[in-house]
Amino acid sequence: MKILLIGLGGFTGAVARYYVSQGALNLFGSKFPYGTMIVNVLGSFLLGALFVYSFEKIVISENMRLLLAVGFLGAFTTFSTFSVEALTLFRSGAMLSAFLYIMGNFALGLSAAFFRFASGEVDIDGFFLRSVKCPVFNIEKLKEVPDRADYTIQIGGETEKAGKYQIDDFLAMFQQKTLNSRLTSVSRWSVRADWQGISWADFVSWANPGEYKYVYTESYGGYNTAVWAEDMDNPRILICTHVAGEEIEFEYGGPIRMVIPNLWGYKSCKWLKRIYFMKDYIQGTWESNGYEDRGEIQPCMCEDVNSGKHFKITGGEVLAE
Repeated sequence: MKILLIGLGGFTGAVARYYVSQGALNLFGSKFPYGTMIVNVLGSFLLGALFVYSFEKIVISENMRLLLAVGFLGAFTTFSTFSVEALTLFRSGAMLSAFLYIMGNFALGLSAAFFRFASGEVDIDGFFLRSVKCPVFNIEKLKEVPDRADYTIQIGGETEKAGKYQIDDFLAMFQQKTLNSRLTSVSRWSVRADWQGISWADFVSWANPGEYKYVYTESYGGYNTAVWAEDMDNPRILICTHVAGEEIEFEYGGPIRMVIPNLWGYKSCKWLKRIYFMKDYIQGTWESNGYEDRGEIQPCMCEDVNSGKHFKITGGEVLAE
């Protein structure tokens, strides 16, 4: 019977919390967590009122206490319990205990949450690159790509596999692999991640192209770049669809992009539309604006996006942890 009452109260409290929070969101917007504040304050008020009335005014049965205090208000807001327990300590004269209880809840709770985010085990919105605040570059100012069903990858050059492939049909032909590497920008930052997708080696084995000197890639926004064939021999090059177990975010090139860790980031085409095996070099978008054609990573000081610290790179693929 007790469990049933707690469950009934908990269900009602959770539903009430949802509607109060949604009402606050619709009324005030999402810039400040008014919904959480309202349920915490309201829950604290109701539990305080229940506490006063049960001890000073009227007698509340054990079953009613379980239904309202433990069930309903416990689900509506746990902050209410914290408030009343702190008040009880103050009223009993245990000032030091009350102070330690309040500070302990706030300090330890915030520290635990901070540790979980800082450790990288919790990602904002479930996406790794957003969680580490990786910089975003979108020179083509692309706002959208075709719907998944209409998204195609075009393969070109001297290969029997030349043609257009719907993205899911294309991905289904390969074993997906996870490779840990750094993507390093000419803007002097570098991010390390577990990237998932099709290894370049597997793709080339499948395409079995004839003679070629360059790999040309193009995005759905018209961005393009070409990479020397010998620079594509790195075993950590990927046609990437996921990062840290999640689909790569749109602003970082999703649903599919290149990750070429041994060259500056502008050689890793985002929103991938075309992959051509070429005999002649085509100067790309950034290269036409003065960027070095080969895209080799040069020695410099670089910011580690993961930690926020700066470190020195010696040139070539950045292997530092």
